[in-house]
Amino acid sequence: MSRYGIVMDDNVPESAKLGYLVGIVHERVRIPVEELDKLFDETSFPENLRPGTPRAQNAFQAAVRQLAEKTTERFVDPQSGISVDFNVEYFIDVLPGDVRQLSRKIQYQSSGNVINDCPDDIKKLLEIYVEKTQKEPEKMALFELNRGDETISRTDLFKSNQLNIKEQTDEKTDELDKVFITLKDCYTERYLKEAWFKMIHEINGIPYIMAQGSVWFIPKDGKELLDSFINIYTTVHKGGGTVRVLPVIDTEQQRQYLKSDAEKYIKSKYETFLKNVAKEIENVKNQEDVEKAREKLGDKKDKFEQEMKDSLIKQYNELLGMSISAKTEAYSPKSERLRIAQEYLRKL
Repeated sequence: MSRYGIVMDDNVPESAKLGYLVGIVHERVRIPVEELDKLFDETSFPENLRPGTPRAQNAFQAAVRQLAEKTTERFVDPQSGISVDFNVEYFIDVLPGDVRQLSRKIQYQSSGNVINDCPDDIKKLLEIYVEKTQKEPEKMALFELNRGDETISRTDLFKSNQLNIKEQTDEKTDELDKVFITLKDCYTERYLKEAWFKMIHEINGIPYIMAQGSVWFIPKDGKELLDSFINIYTTVHKGGGTVRVLPVIDTEQQRQYLKSDAEKYIKSKYETFLKNVAKEIENVKNQEDVEKAREKLGDKKDKFEQEMKDSLIKQYNELLGMSISAKTEAYSPKSERLRIAQEYLRKL
């Protein structure tokens, strides 16, 4: 047993543990909906902690993002056979609604043949490749998701088919369609993350040393549910993926560490709550709205503090045998905007 309170194996009794440190990397996965749903059922993973059904909008956004890349391509003049290699960087711009714009930027790399051997008309045609780089990305097409029938429409933005731009746009469109069709019917790592964080919230996990999203402390009461999720994770990754679980031994030092982490985590939740309060205060326009806001925010404050008291506070007070406070008045926000929101709540 380590004097620091963390061991590299699990050969200690449950009574000697406070919980577990869990590090997990959500790597890329593609798993059919019916396959993961069956796995959830087989492991009795709670319905309320499962991810939402994959949506066409999410599939579209993920598929379009994959079009952005930097690659090497070759332009060949069909008459002379002279070729030039060049770098093409593809960009995706997010436009209002379900619209994305595809553009390219061509950068000179090298010529396939000695450029001096090129006829003057070919040299002129290839000037952008052999002598300089495009200053601004060249617009190729707009892609828009049609939510009704879950299809993607394309609107060309190039004015003439110069230097393979149509062929490149066609290739990107085919790639987009194939990935979109696949993702529409699959859970991806996005959805596994959703289930992971639902589970973390359910069992009152907290970021260890506040390394948000990196390493989490899981109270020992949540071990059964954690094991269920890890079983799903490793099955989906076919035994691969990256996940580490280390027992945390019950020592005074570890109790103090976890008390500090729990209080910081509660503070981060409180500051998120204050940001929402600030937004609502800023939207108040008249006296009638003031009264409505006071009643609404007063209820929200009471509900927030009660939820903290009944979940995280209760869990860690019992686990650590210490007193942790979640009163909103106990924290001092650094932001003036949040201090105003805090003062507003104090006067309710």
